[in-house]
Amino acid sequence: MAEIARMAEVKLPAVSNWRRRHQQTFPHCERRANQELFAASEIAAWLDGRKIAKISLKDGELPGTTYGMRFRRNLRLPEKSFNVTDFLWRQSEKYRGFLAVPEYADLVLGLLYLRARYPARWTELKAAAPWNLRESVEHVIRTQQIPLPHLRRAVSTVLSETHGPERLGEIIRLLDSVQLSADKDHSIPQSDWTGPVFDQLLERFVDTFGSHGSVVFTPASVVRVLVELTTPRPGDSVLDPCCDSGGFLIGAASYVKEHGGRPADLPLAGQALRGWSWSISRMNLELHGLSADLAKRPVMAPVENLHSDRRFDVIMTNPPFNSRDWGQPDPADPRWRYGTPSRSNANFAWLQHVVSSLSERGRAAVIMPTSASFTVNDRSIRAAMVDDGVVRAVIALPTHLFASTGVAVNVWLLKRPGRRTADEILLIDARTLGSTVRRAHTDLLETDTRRIAQKWDEWRHRTERSRFQDEPGFAASVPISQIRDNDYILLPSRYVGVADTIQADPKKVAKLQRKLVQLRDRSAEIDAIVDRQLARVNSWTH
Repeated sequence: MAEIARMAEVKLPAVSNWRRRHQQTFPHCERRANQELFAASEIAAWLDGRKIAKISLKDGELPGTTYGMRFRRNLRLPEKSFNVTDFLWRQSEKYRGFLAVPEYADLVLGLLYLRARYPARWTELKAAAPWNLRESVEHVIRTQQIPLPHLRRAVSTVLSETHGPERLGEIIRLLDSVQLSADKDHSIPQSDWTGPVFDQLLERFVDTFGSHGSVVFTPASVVRVLVELTTPRPGDSVLDPCCDSGGFLIGAASYVKEHGGRPADLPLAGQALRGWSWSISRMNLELHGLSADLAKRPVMAPVENLHSDRRFDVIMTNPPFNSRDWGQPDPADPRWRYGTPSRSNANFAWLQHVVSSLSERGRAAVIMPTSASFTVNDRSIRAAMVDDGVVRAVIALPTHLFASTGVAVNVWLLKRPGRRTADEILLIDARTLGSTVRRAHTDLLETDTRRIAQKWDEWRHRTERSRFQDEPGFAASVPISQIRDNDYILLPSRYVGVADTIQADPKKVAKLQRKLVQLRDRSAEIDAIVDRQLARVNSWTH
């Protein structure tokens, strides 16, 4: 017990008190030679649940540090990882005040970017007095020529509130305090942790304001699916014509690095729809140590193509669905090879823009609403694309993947017009994949991504000797003639059929059995209560 107290840096009575008050959960000991011996790992795990009060923190310990972290450090045990994102999210929420969530996102993400990219200026900023913070932020942005109008507005808003300067100062100190616990000597490059933290904070902010925001954000699990389907290689030029936060470009660079390549050998480009997306993408890419040609201004790509002089080997994008009144398409525009898109719906403007931007060896993955696969209004363009062989596959994904919408989506895999590679289209129904990670939100697991990508690989590498095998209920290679007979409807569920057998997860079955037994027992208890109450009522009437 004394050794536990010494390693947790508390007094012995504190440990004795923990043991007495938490007899059911405190680790058990083994007695040897009149000594109590505890397993260090069990003590550390138990202490992980006890946060150190702020007044008891030692030098270098952040708010939120647990006695378990201190115990491990003093015993030189492997440290439990400190989740910087969780810490920042919890702590920063205390200082939001009345600031709207989107504006607070601009503030926190903008300041995190300044801290990581401009350490000298950040030092000046954190040293500024509260009443000088507005001028200090303006000075940093102006002297470094950083286009961060959203940060400017957020700073002005928070400073206009009561105690705003003090709250802004607390946020700056909070962002200044975080560092990976495993990086005590600051040997890990900032881009190795600030980039992922920026990503994760952005996703949490978008989840919070969800459909109330105007932001299109693609979750990391969806990005990974499209990256695995397009397989970027060193030397490939990569484009996201509706760059929401830079996620697809970052995903492409990560994929190349994982496969032994250099991200610097991957020319990246994007075009943002709005000023916010342009700014967020630029910051996010820089924090990941990447550079990209994001064009000089935001504008909807089908309206004005700012990369019209280039063709790309890989295109991945998630444009807004069913955009109305998006522009006045010119029938003479060479991009509208398959038909002039409707002014009332931009879906096939995006699809045709992507096809026209592909190089000879280009391949693309575009997220579309399910309606694009069957609507009557778009039938003629969809039919022309199918007949010309530019649609290679359509993959139905689960619902509730996006914070902004719960609708089901499809991924369209496209190629450049030219030599026909197949008279069939691969259709995959992956709607049953994924796992619910929190209320009304689904994530695709690594196994889900692998299953989709493997089926796509099998199909595109099929030969006379290695024929593709349909998988009932999941995937089918469908002749274009059959799709034509079905009025060019590209809903995977129409073609893949029903699974031959239902594969039951033993763990889920066992859990269900336990639940049913509990419900049965509870039902018996309720029946007994009802019987007793009825007996009482009957006694009143006799």
